[in-house]
Amino acid sequence: MPRAAGESEKLGNRYEGVWTVDSLFDVLSDDAVSLTVDPFGAEARGVEFAKVLQDGRKEFHSAKRQTTADVWSFRDLVSKGVLENLADHLRHDTRAIAVFASSTTANDLRELAERAERSQSLATLEEHLETTSAVNKDFEQHWLPLFAGDRQYAFEALKRLRVDGGPEHRLIHVVEQRIRQTFYRIDGEGLNATELRLLLGELIPRWFGQPIIAQTIRDWVTEHGYAERDWARDPQIEGACRNATDAVSRSR
Repeated sequence: MPRAAGESEKLGNRYEGVWTVDSLFDVLSDDAVSLTVDPFGAEARGVEFAKVLQDGRKEFHSAKRQTTADVWSFRDLVSKGVLENLADHLRHDTRAIAVFASSTTANDLRELAERAERSQSLATLEEHLETTSAVNKDFEQHWLPLFAGDRQYAFEALKRLRVDGGPEHRLIHVVEQRIRQTFYRIDGEGLNATELRLLLGELIPRWFGQPIIAQTIRDWVTEHGYAERDWARDPQIEGACRNATDAVSRSR
């Protein structure tokens, strides 16, 4: 569904939008095949976008700028439906990965997910949980019921859950750094990373419900006077590498 007038134009300047723009670079680098914002049907439930990885698995990303508290507690994640939506994607696709990203940390959920990731089996996870009553309580009261009390099922799904994100200013810094490394202005003028970040944000609402592939991104930036830097053919990089090689040869 189209967003309200004026909202889509500012998408690249909102946390959810910046997080989405960051994932566009995974598509450009071939770490992902495509990214679909606001996918249709059940895949859209509670997520900003679905990303198809090279091995065919899907990543469902739920991005929230922040919560009213200092951190996302399990209580907040449950009351706002975030936890149920993440679990829903993990239940419906046993290969899928669910990602929760926020500028406000979800420490409890992160710890539970990381303990599962480090565990080779359910028995190993349960040994970990025995050492921390609070984490064990979160698993028993909040995560396990989402999988009908099936402990093995809940464990396997938890291993496919990721908690990511960080402060908004830091995310913007990382995205703009990636922009400077990836693009250049066709006219030879200096590149304004903030300007291009917002421009990439404008691409997103134009493709709601449709897969964005690498060529989509390249066509969009080219239309607006930018191009993707080809490091393999960049004469400056090639020259720098050649000079470095010559220097090493002379030092021998």
